[in-house]
Amino acid sequence: MSDPGPPAASASPRHDRYLANHLRHGRALAGKLHALSGADAVALAEAIVLLGLAAPLIRLVPFRTIAAAMSTPIGSARHDAAVIAATVERVAWAIDRSAKRVPTRALCFERGLAAHLMLRRRGIDSTLVYGVAPGDSDGSVLRAHVWVHVDSVEVTGGGDLTGGDDLTGYAPLASFPSGRTHTEPLRPRPPLPAIHERDA
Repeated sequence: MSDPGPPAASASPRHDRYLANHLRHGRALAGKLHALSGADAVALAEAIVLLGLAAPLIRLVPFRTIAAAMSTPIGSARHDAAVIAATVERVAWAIDRSAKRVPTRALCFERGLAAHLMLRRRGIDSTLVYGVAPGDSDGSVLRAHVWVHVDSVEVTGGGDLTGGDDLTGYAPLASFPSGRTHTEPLRPRPPLPAIHERDA
């Protein structure tokens, strides 16, 4: 049998670095998931999967299809305030941590989509809002933004605007489910006991 010789050189050193970085992130993430409680680990893994799918979903699927999915009625489960607050905090934490790790785009729309799906899957009646604000002094250019809230308590999108903006300058155009665009200003999430490995 002939000697196959040395392995072929990589097509791209940049590609090798990209793969190496993701392998390191994957190993680190596996260690963090192992250290988390069951519910936190599930939320973090779910957020990573949904954020990874959100960018291609937004690019390839018609918006009306996404809007219909975002407005699907949830079950009739009733949760007390403590359960809702804990779930909102866990989902917000998972989205924030996952957005820093996925290789795909994870801006306000992707984060909002993932958070909204996670909350509604858990029986929490969240609202995803699409709004716009003037992007220049004469209002000829508009900036778009997406945020999610539960009973006007911010989940995502309230604190990740650039330039020191807040949501007060954004006019809600549409909400999912519909009919919830005229809401009071978002309230910050109440302080809760820290989730294990929050700062990981």
